[in-house]
Amino acid sequence: EIKTFIVTYNVNGGDALSKTTQEVTYNKNYTLVTPTRTGYEFNGWYYGNTKFADNAVWKYANNIILKANWKAKTYTIKIIRGNADTKI
Repeated sequence: EIKTFIVTYNVNGGDALSKTTQEVTYNKNYTLVTPTRTGYEFNGWYYGNTKFADNAVWKYANNIILKANWKAKTYTIKIIRGNADTKI
């Protein structure tokens, strides 16, 4: 008998997803959605301290909630000053 389970996505401050749940099949490969968040890079889906790799084999025999993990983007701001006659 094929066993399927539901993954619920918690975007953790990210943009809303078009689907917030996904059906996965036990012992079969799965592909997770990739969320977005302005000013951040997506750092993966986590269940507690366990990071879920994409396109791996599903080994959980229950429904779970995956939480998005984010890393703040860093930006470099360069200020270029003109000559002494330039007003800023």
